[in-house]
Amino acid sequence: MQGRSGDIFALDMGEPVRIRDLAAQMIRLSGKQPGRDIAIVYTGLRPGEKLFEELFHAQENYAPTTHAKLYLAAPQRVSTELLDAQMVRAGDAVIAFDEPALRRVLQALMPGLDWVHNAQPGTVVPFLRGDSGDSA
Repeated sequence: MQGRSGDIFALDMGEPVRIRDLAAQMIRLSGKQPGRDIAIVYTGLRPGEKLFEELFHAQENYAPTTHAKLYLAAPQRVSTELLDAQMVRAGDAVIAFDEPALRRVLQALMPGLDWVHNAQPGTVVPFLRGDSGDSA
């Protein structure tokens, strides 16, 4: 099997492995005992982390390949006109610092998009258009 330029493949890596089990195994392989020599500390999920991964989004199509654990993605097509219009809207929203408008544009382009809420937003850096007038 040989892919064509632009093909997107996904590998089915089998059953998930619990991170706790992996950590305990790594501790034992180093000659130590989990919980006695090295503690396993649960810190919670970080922004954007998930408890599980899916090969494809529910709205995505895919096709089997000649290999049982390899799938060929069939992404949804977006018209050039729609994409151009949405990119203009996205640019306008960014320039205006209009986060709700930008979210609407992204949601229109990527239905089912899950937002990660950052508890500590970064510093906003102003965007300046054109020549700054500085010359070195």
